Amino acid sequence: MKVLVGIPTLSTNDRYYNYLVGCKKCLSEAMKGVDYEIFVSESSPLPEWAGFVACENGIVDKFVKGNYDYLFHIELDVEVPADSFQKLLALDVDIACGYVRRHSGDGLILGFMDENKRVWYLPENAV
Repeated sequence: MKVLVGIPTLSTNDRYYNYLVGCKKCLSEAMKGVDYEIFVSESSPLPEWAGFVACENGIVDKFVKGNYDYLFHIELDVEVPADSFQKLLALDVDIACGYVRRHSGDGLILGFMDENKRVWYLPENAV
Protein backbone atom coordinates (compact mmCIF):
# COMPACT_ATOMS: atom_id res chain seq x y z
CA MET A 1 0.00 0.00 0.00
CA LYS A 2 1.40 3.39 -1.04
CA VAL A 3 -0.15 6.61 0.24
CA LEU A 4 0.24 10.15 -1.05
CA VAL A 5 -0.20 12.69 1.73
CA GLY A 6 -1.27 15.89 0.00
CA ILE A 7 -0.91 19.26 1.72
CA PRO A 8 -2.10 22.38 -0.14
CA THR A 9 -0.38 25.72 0.38
CA LEU A 10 -0.97 28.98 -1.44
CA SER A 11 2.53 30.37 -0.89
CA THR A 12 5.48 30.18 1.45
CA ASN A 13 4.39 33.43 3.08
CA ASP A 14 0.70 32.75 3.66
CA ARG A 15 -0.55 32.82 7.22
CA TYR A 16 -0.68 29.03 7.52
CA TYR A 17 2.71 28.08 6.04
CA ASN A 18 4.46 28.15 9.44
CA TYR A 19 2.21 25.28 10.53
CA LEU A 20 3.96 22.93 8.07
CA VAL A 21 6.62 21.71 10.53
CA GLY A 22 4.01 20.72 13.14
CA CYS A 23 1.80 19.14 10.50
CA LYS A 24 4.66 16.97 9.24
CA LYS A 25 5.59 15.94 12.79
CA CYS A 26 2.04 14.74 13.46
CA LEU A 27 1.99 12.93 10.14
CA SER A 28 5.15 11.02 10.98
CA GLU A 29 3.28 9.52 13.95
CA ALA A 30 0.03 8.93 12.04
CA MET A 31 1.80 7.20 9.17
CA LYS A 32 4.09 4.86 11.14
CA GLY A 33 4.43 1.54 9.33
CA VAL A 34 2.89 2.95 6.13
CA ASP A 35 4.71 3.54 2.84
CA TYR A 36 3.89 7.21 2.19
CA GLU A 37 5.13 10.33 0.47
CA ILE A 38 4.32 13.88 1.56
CA PHE A 39 3.57 16.27 -1.26
CA VAL A 40 3.18 19.98 -0.51
CA SER A 41 1.52 21.72 -3.44
CA GLU A 42 3.34 24.40 -5.34
CA SER A 43 2.34 28.02 -4.79
CA SER A 44 -0.29 29.42 -7.11
CA PRO A 45 -0.21 32.92 -8.58
CA LEU A 46 -4.01 32.88 -8.84
CA PRO A 47 -6.03 34.95 -6.37
CA GLU A 48 -7.99 33.58 -3.39
CA TRP A 49 -10.24 30.60 -4.15
CA ALA A 50 -8.87 30.12 -7.65
CA GLY A 51 -5.39 29.70 -6.15
CA PHE A 52 -6.67 27.26 -3.56
CA VAL A 53 -8.42 25.17 -6.22
CA ALA A 54 -5.23 25.14 -8.34
CA CYS A 55 -3.26 23.82 -5.35
CA GLU A 56 -5.87 21.12 -4.69
CA ASN A 57 -5.87 20.11 -8.35
CA GLY A 58 -2.07 19.81 -8.29
CA ILE A 59 -2.34 17.29 -5.46
CA VAL A 60 -5.01 15.27 -7.25
CA ASP A 61 -2.97 15.37 -10.48
CA LYS A 62 0.10 13.96 -8.69
CA PHE A 63 -2.03 11.24 -7.11
CA VAL A 64 -3.65 10.21 -10.40
CA LYS A 65 -0.33 10.15 -12.29
CA GLY A 66 1.53 8.36 -9.50
CA ASN A 67 1.50 4.79 -8.32
CA TYR A 68 -0.54 5.42 -5.15
CA ASP A 69 -3.32 3.43 -3.56
CA TYR A 70 -4.67 6.15 -1.26
CA LEU A 71 -4.72 9.93 -1.01
CA PHE A 72 -4.60 11.30 2.54
CA HIS A 73 -5.41 14.99 2.21
CA ILE A 74 -4.38 17.21 5.12
CA GLU A 75 -4.66 20.96 5.60
CA LEU A 76 -1.52 22.81 6.73
CA ASP A 77 -2.95 23.96 10.03
CA VAL A 78 -4.21 20.55 11.16
CA GLU A 79 -2.36 18.35 13.60
CA VAL A 80 -3.73 14.91 12.81
CA PRO A 81 -4.13 12.43 15.68
CA ALA A 82 -1.68 9.53 15.68
CA ASP A 83 -4.45 7.02 14.92
CA SER A 84 -6.24 9.09 12.26
CA PHE A 85 -5.04 7.33 9.12
CA GLN A 86 -5.59 3.84 10.50
CA LYS A 87 -9.10 4.74 11.69
CA LEU A 88 -10.06 6.11 8.29
CA LEU A 89 -8.52 3.11 6.52
CA ALA A 90 -10.37 0.69 8.81
CA LEU A 91 -13.71 2.10 7.61
CA ASP A 92 -13.10 0.12 4.39
CA VAL A 93 -14.96 2.60 2.17
CA ASP A 94 -14.01 4.42 -1.02
CA ILE A 95 -14.03 7.88 0.56
CA ALA A 96 -13.64 8.75 4.24
CA CYS A 97 -13.41 12.15 5.89
CA GLY A 98 -12.35 13.34 9.29
CA TYR A 99 -13.23 16.70 10.77
CA VAL A 100 -11.67 19.34 13.00
CA ARG A 101 -13.00 22.34 14.88
CA ARG A 102 -12.65 25.77 13.30
CA HIS A 103 -10.03 28.04 14.89
CA SER A 104 -12.85 30.29 16.09
CA GLY A 105 -14.54 27.31 17.78
CA ASP A 106 -17.90 28.05 16.15
CA GLY A 107 -18.35 24.91 14.11
CA LEU A 108 -16.59 22.10 12.35
CA ILE A 109 -14.35 22.32 9.31
CA LEU A 110 -16.47 19.99 7.28
CA GLY A 111 -18.68 21.83 4.92
CA PHE A 112 -19.18 23.01 1.38
CA MET A 113 -19.02 26.11 -0.78
CA ASP A 114 -22.15 27.24 -2.59
CA GLU A 115 -22.42 28.85 -6.03
CA ASN A 116 -21.86 32.30 -4.46
CA LYS A 117 -18.54 31.15 -2.95
CA ARG A 118 -20.00 31.22 0.54
CA VAL A 119 -18.60 28.49 2.77
CA TRP A 120 -21.10 26.66 4.96
CA TYR A 121 -19.85 24.73 7.99
CA LEU A 122 -21.60 21.99 9.92
CA PRO A 123 -22.63 22.97 13.44
CA GLU A 124 -20.76 21.14 16.16
CA ASN A 125 -23.81 19.07 17.14
CA ALA A 126 -24.09 17.66 13.60
CA VAL A 127 -21.78 14.71 14.30
